[in-house]
Amino acid sequence: MSKKTRIREWAKNLLIVLLLCTAGWLLVDSRLFGNLSQGEEQTGAVQQMPAPTAGQVTLPMAVAVTNTGGVCGARYSSAAVNELFRPLLPVLGEAMAGAGRAEAVEPDQWRKALTAPGSAWLELQGNVPMQVLCRWLGGVGNPNLIGSARQLLLCAEQGQVRLYYYLNDQSCYSCEVESVSTEYLESVLAQAVPNGAGFAVADRDYDMLAPQTLILERTPVPEEYVAVNPLAGEQELDPLLQTLAFSPGITTIYQTPEGQRARSGNDTLTISDGGWLNYERAGEEQRYPLAGTEGEPEEYRAVETARELVCGATETWGGTAVYLRDARREADGWHVEFGYVLNAVPVQVGDRGWCAHVLVDQHGVAQYEIFLRGYQLTEKTTLLLPQPQAAAALGQMGQAGSGLLLSYLDGGDSVRAGWMAEE
Repeated sequence: MSKKTRIREWAKNLLIVLLLCTAGWLLVDSRLFGNLSQGEEQTGAVQQMPAPTAGQVTLPMAVAVTNTGGVCGARYSSAAVNELFRPLLPVLGEAMAGAGRAEAVEPDQWRKALTAPGSAWLELQGNVPMQVLCRWLGGVGNPNLIGSARQLLLCAEQGQVRLYYYLNDQSCYSCEVESVSTEYLESVLAQAVPNGAGFAVADRDYDMLAPQTLILERTPVPEEYVAVNPLAGEQELDPLLQTLAFSPGITTIYQTPEGQRARSGNDTLTISDGGWLNYERAGEEQRYPLAGTEGEPEEYRAVETARELVCGATETWGGTAVYLRDARREADGWHVEFGYVLNAVPVQVGDRGWCAHVLVDQHGVAQYEIFLRGYQLTEKTTLLLPQPQAAAALGQMGQAGSGLLLSYLDGGDSVRAGWMAEE
């Protein structure tokens, strides 16, 4: 080996070592969290986040439209995601309402549909039951849609429209859609202007990532936040108790080592100094009855019951938007989890990840844990490792096949975003 070749190989190896050193110390719980970053830029004053609306829980985390011109993708920006998603909502609602029987398909079919012109893709980020999602998007249910979805793909394929959905366990389903014509779908998709985004499956630079990973043309520059406990200091508890259906006039409040405890009848609510709310139903009183009406799917009623409770608490106390993170049926009822989201970027709260966990049984809410948290936007931003290098780091660290996702980590006062492996 010549001297020049040895120097070149030495430099390549050094680059890999430096890349792994940059990424390695940032690995948390086997995920590439947070601070695959190159530092900070811009400092300045703090401004208060505006309170979101309850409807924001139904917005996707990312959207991509593929037409004859290319791919238009949006993520890590609520405004950009909403702008691209809004024209798609009517056709998605019609498609989900009119979809035929779902059939399992091979992953290759899903990957092929991802890159074909004439498709719209949504990243839900959570594990959303299809009976919930079709009602959120279209207002009506469809018993043909089984299971839960993490991603949706609506596409024109061989003269007909098909709906694909992708589950957390990497299985895929497909349905024929007769209620939407290919001409209608393609006319909606034609409005999108390609912006250089694309999927990992179509770019060899990202072949170590999950094929459905959406890659933006430019590496994002996320803003930083300061975490705020809305219950800190001398707070009047009556408004919070009323929000949580505890009537102040008939509620007894006393101090415990865990925080203040409110008792009404046999039900108890613990309000910790750190912002955690813990409730457990003990009596027959249905403080939080099931939402919806008789005959609607149980998963929809359970999720709506939990959503109304969590959104009411988090919007009033903290003003932070939430998204549905998971909904699963277990022996004791439906376990529904929500996470915080900042500008279309999910927030990982400590080791748990979620900000709210609600157990809903056939009577209503049986227990819940809710972490009240506010986030104040600063003028600081974080410079991230560029997307190609972050993807390469995932592969070198044994995370090949995972998606590359930007996420905030709330583990203290300062809340910064960074790359993580999306399972």
